[in-house]
Amino acid sequence: MMPMDRIQTGAKALDLMTDGGLSTGTITQIFGEKALGKSILSLQAAYSTVAAGSSAIILDTEQSYFSYLVEYRRPGFEKRFGDKIQIKELTLERSTRRRRGASW
Repeated sequence: MMPMDRIQTGAKALDLMTDGGLSTGTITQIFGEKALGKSILSLQAAYSTVAAGSSAIILDTEQSYFSYLVEYRRPGFEKRFGDKIQIKELTLERSTRRRRGASW
């Protein structure tokens, strides 16, 4: 079996426990009790990934990132990873489906 490429998270202990970081080409779900740092860890891993020249996507199902986390953590992450990283918010919403032949 070929070794997988890894994305360093920027958290040394986690990178050590995961043999060098999160696996590429996979979806990594981070879960656990409330207020353990899951959102901060995923944001830090995304910053680390983008700073290394790749892209990152965070799927935030609780709308916590833009309500408080990004603005609160951005200064520290910019100091650590540089200020050239763009963060864009994209919201997907459910819409009603039009029936075929409907004229409205």
